Amino acid sequence: MYEYYILSVLFTFLIVVFFISKFAIMDCNFTLFIYDLLTPKKDAYYNDSVVWIIGNSGGISEQIACHLAKYKAHRLILSADHAKSLTFIKEKCLEINKSWNEFSILILPFDLTVTSTHATVVRTAMQWANNKIHVVIYNAGRCERAVWYDIEPETDIHCFKVNALGQTNIARHILRHLEKSASTETKNISLPIRFIVVSSLAGIMGISPPFTASYNAAKLALTVNANVKILKCKITIFKLPVCQRQGYFRSLQGEFSECGDIKVVICCLNLLHPLENSTKAFTDTKASNQVPMTSLPVLTHGEEHMQKISWRLSAERCSELILLAGSKAVSECWIERQQAIFYLTACCPPLARWIIREQLKNR
Repeated sequence: MYEYYILSVLFTFLIVVFFISKFAIMDCNFTLFIYDLLTPKKDAYYNDSVVWIIGNSGGISEQIACHLAKYKAHRLILSADHAKSLTFIKEKCLEINKSWNEFSILILPFDLTVTSTHATVVRTAMQWANNKIHVVIYNAGRCERAVWYDIEPETDIHCFKVNALGQTNIARHILRHLEKSASTETKNISLPIRFIVVSSLAGIMGISPPFTASYNAAKLALTVNANVKILKCKITIFKLPVCQRQGYFRSLQGEFSECGDIKVVICCLNLLHPLENSTKAFTDTKASNQVPMTSLPVLTHGEEHMQKISWRLSAERCSELILLAGSKAVSECWIERQQAIFYLTACCPPLARWIIREQLKNR
């Protein structure tokens, strides 16, 4: 009897050590980590699916497209504001998936900030896909590098259009189109559709890097509600969020919670992940509707700042986790190597803020 007790304790200890060691090297939150560990075929959901990728024409978006080519998606729509870059991605995908041809991928460039074109863009995409788009991946976004009090209103407006309002408006047009094409008997969305929204941890954790005020606010509007109820324990430094965060896409999920046809997946990445975040960032001025995003000034310290962060995740790994979260309909996931910090913000925000400030000082 005593021997069985020793064996059970030893077995429990080994399991605990295993999970602690895994937690130390995790690059995503626990739910997604378990799915990644236990899902042998990560491509099953995307087989024969029509996927629309909206966002930056490089980095994560490029890797997502390449993964979908490997996963043998049925058809692919690529959208960004640079047609030339999209053509390069299309050629790369055609090399990966030999079963595709020129008509398997649609290049549909447009500017998210010009809302007057969104209805036409959605109509074009739907007609090309025969009203069957199964997955929409939003990877559009643009970071910011400016001192809080130097930011002008035009920068705020343009940043919100790129990071929140444009993506929301596209989703509304998609759902309106699907509702119109639905049968008059059901009066529901005609087919299941999944929105995968690539957001930022800066918009949900309440602890944000400096010089990114407009970006943080835009991401908060996309996925989070500031009125998060707080459960205060006897020790006042411990606070635990106990309600579902709300934002444009969380509100969409809430309104259609009883409808299994519409699902929303929020993927929150580290703000400082890709190099383009800094080299193409907004600055404090000259960000208006009349100025193309490619011509906005760039802070010289952006690239230098990014090169110091050697532990950032690769675009390939991020795209793999994003697609996995989408296939499993994970309501919200965090993609970042320093998971302990973000779990710490839920139970002890002051300590988490202090650790992050110290890290920023060292950079």
